[in-house]
Amino acid sequence: MDLLHQEHINKIENCPLQSQIGELKLYRWVNKDKLLDSFIPIGIRPKHSTTCLAWGLSTFNSKDSAIQELNNLSKSIRRKYNAIAWCSIKDDDGIKHQSGNKRHHYTFYPKSNFDLINNFQVIEDEN
Repeated sequence: MDLLHQEHINKIENCPLQSQIGELKLYRWVNKDKLLDSFIPIGIRPKHSTTCLAWGLSTFNSKDSAIQELNNLSKSIRRKYNAIAWCSIKDDDGIKHQSGNKRHHYTFYPKSNFDLINNFQVIEDEN
């Protein structure tokens, strides 16, 4: 499976970790005015480039979990996001790994040909 940013992932031992099997609906914080920028992994920053999880995308297994974690961030980071987007991720789309010590957090490593912009759907506010 050829993943997005594979050339960087290959430099890290045991990266990525095992994928969860089966379709999974995942949610991600996004800026709907700069959607493309919302899918850049933090691994592009030199201080994170050797961290496996930094080359995947931080996601959550529920909208409520995504909102709760976003609200726990500092105000300066929260200002970068103005929406939540979701996507049903299948096994063929990439690797989805339950990561960290929070069971609702997943790191998604998309395949190189996975269209993030068109597959993740922005949830419009109901207000």
